[in-house]
Amino acid sequence: EIDAEREREAKEALEKGEGVDLADVPREERLGPGGLDPVEVFESLPIVMQEAFESREVDRLKEALMQMSPEEAEMHMKRCVDSGLWNEG
Repeated sequence: EIDAEREREAKEALEKGEGVDLADVPREERLGPGGLDPVEVFESLPIVMQEAFESREVDRLKEALMQMSPEEAEMHMKRCVDSGLWNEG
């Protein structure tokens, strides 16, 4: 019963955009629209992209992507979209 309550609170916090450690959310519940785990994808990103995401500064993310080849940047951003870390649009 306590675990169910913690899961409910984590889901509510995620919906409100509050800081929640996704590692505390069961993997199957945190999978993004493309079926990828945002925690695993985030941890696999280059440090400059991780720092950009943590800062929530789009310009920093753009700068990080410009330092990569187009193919590498596209691969990382596709994984970010498929995991729900980034919304296209």
